[in-house]
Amino acid sequence: MPVLDNIKWERFAKEVAAGKSYTGAYKSIGGKAKDPAKAASALASHPEIRERIEELARRVTNKTMERVGERVALTKNWVLDKLVENVEKAMTAKSGSSIANRALELLGTELGMFRNDGPRKPITLEDLSDEDLMKMLRPEEPTPPEVPEEPLQPLH
Repeated sequence: MPVLDNIKWERFAKEVAAGKSYTGAYKSIGGKAKDPAKAASALASHPEIRERIEELARRVTNKTMERVGERVALTKNWVLDKLVENVEKAMTAKSGSSIANRALELLGTELGMFRNDGPRKPITLEDLSDEDLMKMLRPEEPTPPEVPEEPLQPLH
């Protein structure tokens, strides 16, 4: 939507989109009504102004999200860089293997190399192959008793 032709309407829309209340925005454009809240509400309900406020608010939200996204990415990259530095320093230190291992573990986790899905789920019948099921269902063959090599002595 293009800029509103009425300069005061445009300024009102920008003030509201930036977070000011309707009444505050109305007063900032020089509104002099006896009931500024009522006049501000009426102004905000005008279709052109309402559309302009929505568009400007969307832009503000999008820009904010872009900035947050950039900041998060920068922060994430900074942390990853520091972890790499820790690994390099720890590898040269006399007893730095635990530090290096932990940093490598964190880096690997971030890169998706390790999975921590929690405890394993129990095996169900559907998880077993047909061959495994048949082995489980087949009765074990009885084993013959062991026969001693020396004959037994009769009992008296």
